[in-house]
Amino acid sequence: MSEPNRFTALLAAVRELERLERASIEAARRRSALAPGSSRASVTTANAKWRVKSEARDLAFVRAMDEALAAFPTLSEDEATR
Repeated sequence: MSEPNRFTALLAAVRELERLERASIEAARRRSALAPGSSRASVTTANAKWRVKSEARDLAFVRAMDEALAAFPTLSEDEATR
């Protein structure tokens, strides 16, 4: 892959990570906004939605890291996570 395409892929991966982070935060907010005494079904549904969005965010982070390491081959994983 040519260099400009690596940076384009990195930018796309970071944008996707940002989108999924916002979705995860919103799901967590909805989960925490449930009233005390909410039904078990409501709590379970909110937990499941948050879990799915959080897992998608975590996978997007891994993809973004892979793209960063591909775009900057001299970058170590330790430097990338600082």
